[in-house]
Amino acid sequence: MEQNRKKMKKTAGRCPAAAIMAAILVLSAGNLAAVQASDINLETNAASLELSSASAVEAYEGEEGSAAPQTLDDVAKIYSFSVDGNTVSLPASVEDMKAAGFGFDGYSDEDKLQANAFAGIYLSYNGSDAYKSLKADIYGDKTDRVPFKDGKIARISIDKDREETMGIEFKTADGIAVGDPVQKVLDLYGTPTNDNGKDLLNYFFTTDMAKKGLIEEAQKMSPATDKLAINYDGDGIITAITMVYLPE
Repeated sequence: MEQNRKKMKKTAGRCPAAAIMAAILVLSAGNLAAVQASDINLETNAASLELSSASAVEAYEGEEGSAAPQTLDDVAKIYSFSVDGNTVSLPASVEDMKAAGFGFDGYSDEDKLQANAFAGIYLSYNGSDAYKSLKADIYGDKTDRVPFKDGKIARISIDKDREETMGIEFKTADGIAVGDPVQKVLDLYGTPTNDNGKDLLNYFFTTDMAKKGLIEEAQKMSPATDKLAINYDGDGIITAITMVYLPE
């Protein structure tokens, strides 16, 4: 890890992050049950989410990464991924995910999604065990309850164990995959918005762009709807990738 990140310089600092409580919906046996969760309700919690600055990483004497977004269109392109050559862009429709080989076993098309909230689900892949498959969040509508089939997949998460269980090749639009060195992410995007100093990098792209004056402050999105999170191990190898993207 020391070798992989020898170009990075850390500065410490602390600021309290806003505590977030909301509801994530779990779909089971044809209906939705509310369970405890975090950072999910967009209206009451996401807008007030604060960024932690437990540590900051300076990339290459302050230089930006080669793929750091300069426009909102650039941001949208980051939030897509491919599975075995099939490309999906977030937010993705249920039909988009099915076309890429994912299944929604146990979920009814007509189940109603809670308004203005994510529902946590697991997606099977080509007959795999759904609970050992891709973790995802589906979002319905800001004001109305809509059928499951009309929801949008706004968050996906993959880790080494799930990828191996599913037997897939998962890559982001810029070619990031579980098993890659975390230095690859820093080469692409430069300094993360924040990191925890040991095994997690967070990129909130529109937040960073607003700070740089690339977009208006009003155009930035909440970290609950614009986030690339990269987990890595002590050797600097990526162990999990999480992408969240839900523009208005």
